[in-house]
Amino acid sequence: MHIHILGSSAGKPVPRPFCSCRVCENARLSGGKDLRSRTTVCLYPGDSWHEQGACKKPRYMVDLSPDLTYQLARHSVDVSELEHLLFTHGHADHCCGLYLSFRRTVRSPVSDLPWLHVYGNAGVQKRLETDVKDFEANRCVFHLLDPGDTFDVGQLRVTALGSTHGGDPGCLHYAIDDGRRKVLLAWDGYWDERTWDQLRGQRFNALFMECTYLGPNGAAMGSHLRAEDFVEIKQRLTSEGILDADALTVALHIGDNGGLTHEEAEELLGEHRIVVAYDGFVAEV
Repeated sequence: MHIHILGSSAGKPVPRPFCSCRVCENARLSGGKDLRSRTTVCLYPGDSWHEQGACKKPRYMVDLSPDLTYQLARHSVDVSELEHLLFTHGHADHCCGLYLSFRRTVRSPVSDLPWLHVYGNAGVQKRLETDVKDFEANRCVFHLLDPGDTFDVGQLRVTALGSTHGGDPGCLHYAIDDGRRKVLLAWDGYWDERTWDQLRGQRFNALFMECTYLGPNGAAMGSHLRAEDFVEIKQRLTSEGILDADALTVALHIGDNGGLTHEEAEELLGEHRIVVAYDGFVAEV
């Protein structure tokens, strides 16, 4: 399985407009891995990544950020063959339904678009009903999820897991199994003990988890992770046998909140064998 991270920032992109902090100033001058757009991720099960041409055409995606147009152009991605879209939650930085409403207005034949299966909780449904309005006209089908649901998404087996982020109805994290490898996608927020109970008995080959406050000695953020929280959760997952000891572990959903450049963030987490993602990052699991 390949994971292609189109956007790696938290709710505010880096550099964030109007901000003159050292992280944002550095990003404007340095560019590269310090430029972060809002979180959007493509999944390529099995060997499907190697079947892609110069312009990638994913069938599976997680979240749809407000920066999608920029992300698709920057990373040479075409979503005209997208069939499955998982949403973590209904916050605007993850769930920009406006793009789904574009499907009915494309200049190419609308009938050429495959039906798009959209998955999310009640918060996602509420936002999309406002943004999209007519699902059928946009060749979309919505599937309402609750924490604990296990279901098939094309060739993937998926389990939705609850997180504490965002109040009621909260946020969904996803356990993704393509029959060969199993990955845990965990943004935004923490898990309560009910979710930990669901995780026990599962075994993951990779973890992709948010680290909104990626910096030293961060103040507790409530519904987002600090660097020390990330390390603690990774250690607990490993000690309880939920995460392979040699599992690929990736931090994403990273803001300027932690006060570190990309290189500094790598230095902070590197000793814990945690990879710091960036826009365009591709991981093979």
